[in-house]
Amino acid sequence: MRGPRRTLMLAIPLAAMLVASCGESSTDSPSFAVEAAPAAPAAMAVAPPPERVVIKEVPVEKIVVKEVPVEKVVTQAVQFEAVATTDPGTAGSIVQEAAPANGAQGQSLTGSLLAAETQVPDSGRKVIRTGSIGIVVADVPTSVKAIRGMVASIAGAFVSHTEIGGNEPYRISSITLRVPAERFDETIERIRSHGREVVAEDVTGRDVTAAFTDIESRMRNAQATEKQLLEIMATSRTVQSTLEVQREVAKVREQIEMFQGQLNVLADQAALSTITVNLHPVPDLRVERRAPDRYAMHESVEFPITVINDGTVELREVVLRDQLDPDLVFQFATKPGQYEEATHSVVWTIDRMAPGQSLELRTTARLEGDGRTMEVRAKASTASDVRGADLDHDEVRLPFFVDLGLDKQRDVEVQVGRESSYSVGYANRGNADARDVRLVEGLPSGIEFIRATRGGQYDADQHAIVWEFPELAPGASGTVSYLARLESAAARQWFTTSIEASERDRATVDNRSVTFLTAIPEDSVEVVDTAERDWDPSETVSNSVSVLTRIGQWAANAAIVIGVIVAPIGAAIGAIGLGALGVHRMVIRGIRRRMQ
Repeated sequence: MRGPRRTLMLAIPLAAMLVASCGESSTDSPSFAVEAAPAAPAAMAVAPPPERVVIKEVPVEKIVVKEVPVEKVVTQAVQFEAVATTDPGTAGSIVQEAAPANGAQGQSLTGSLLAAETQVPDSGRKVIRTGSIGIVVADVPTSVKAIRGMVASIAGAFVSHTEIGGNEPYRISSITLRVPAERFDETIERIRSHGREVVAEDVTGRDVTAAFTDIESRMRNAQATEKQLLEIMATSRTVQSTLEVQREVAKVREQIEMFQGQLNVLADQAALSTITVNLHPVPDLRVERRAPDRYAMHESVEFPITVINDGTVELREVVLRDQLDPDLVFQFATKPGQYEEATHSVVWTIDRMAPGQSLELRTTARLEGDGRTMEVRAKASTASDVRGADLDHDEVRLPFFVDLGLDKQRDVEVQVGRESSYSVGYANRGNADARDVRLVEGLPSGIEFIRATRGGQYDADQHAIVWEFPELAPGASGTVSYLARLESAAARQWFTTSIEASERDRATVDNRSVTFLTAIPEDSVEVVDTAERDWDPSETVSNSVSVLTRIGQWAANAAIVIGVIVAPIGAAIGAIGLGALGVHRMVIRGIRRRMQ
């Protein structure tokens, strides 16, 4: 049994070499095998005794390296196996040469494999075509339904994948089609005409003929290897050799299945082309603007504008026009804005806006109006197809108002017979000019008017003081005052103050004010005057004496506080300091004595 085992050991590695050769990248790479020299003449082929098996070695110089199909490697392995399993008594030689394909010798395996290789049919050109097209559609569900109907009308075509996102302008829906290769161009054209606009298109063709042929050739080699291995396994006489060949058969079968799968994929892709259709909803051209947080007449104000391409497709030739109110004085615009004096508007021209792009623009103008509401309107247009015109414009309304207010003390105490100064504060808290402003201070019956500041005039009929201002700008404020004398200690009296303008006031709650007056008898010791007043040299000497008296009283009280509270505390602190100083000196003296 040594002869068959050794022969099998030679066949298995050769089969393994063939399996490895099936996984090479291309059949264009040559396969090499060692072809045995011609067999010795029949007279020299003498069988050895039964107890010995003699293997005739071929000289190295007779071995010819020759480029042959991979199948010949398996053929040599089969020949070794066949000779090894021949009865030793009748074996002529281990090395044999495959006979030609004619006559009785033509039954050799090598000849049959070479004949099989020449019978491979021509598979033709294999071209894989793929396409991608993006179109703008008015309604995505309707378009998907129409495309499905078109696919149903093409024999052999079908929809392989869909992803529908609805009509939101920022979502792209897609549908993937598989159509016969001969209907590819027709289908692309029909899809192109279905959209309102074609935004992208890409068609490619890939010739896979060489790859297809390569895989076919490698699969045929693997099939031939499998056949030869099965024949070897059929003639094997031991379990071990059978199992070893079985393992090699499994490896080759795995290779064949892999090659077959690759061929199936290529054949399917070449027969059915793939088209991906991207459905873009019609985009929105959106304009947004907001009113300035604060604005007032005679001020420069910025008017921001935001232009948005709310969609998934590019917009072309976008024009934005900002129409200014006649009472606005143009000052500045962000680039590339241009002011048109004839139309009193600012115009921006943008060549292209990318999908989802947002532009921040701005106009600056000075407010110079008569108080009426101003309007600033912005509108955008584009050469591209967009949705309805309900979002492509926006406006800002600037209302103006007058808000006058008073600032006055609520309660005052005035000594009878004394001249006192009274003041009234006023302001325009609105954002528009207040014109023909009239401020009136009504005097009680017991008050005698002396004089007023800032052009105030006494109206004897109304017993009131009147101030008139032609115009009061937004934010303007001031104070007026007058001098009057309380003549009698009558019952509790009051001042009534009002302010108004020719424009309507937004809030009149602070346009009127009442100040209550408390009269102090002339002979009263304690004189307290709480009326707001400005210093006036005309005040009486008694007022000056009263002030000096109060200052003296304050100084006396301060002296008492210092004498009663501050002085004892200071003395105590001084005593504590002296005691601490004495203790410190005693400690120092003790330390010095110890050191001596």
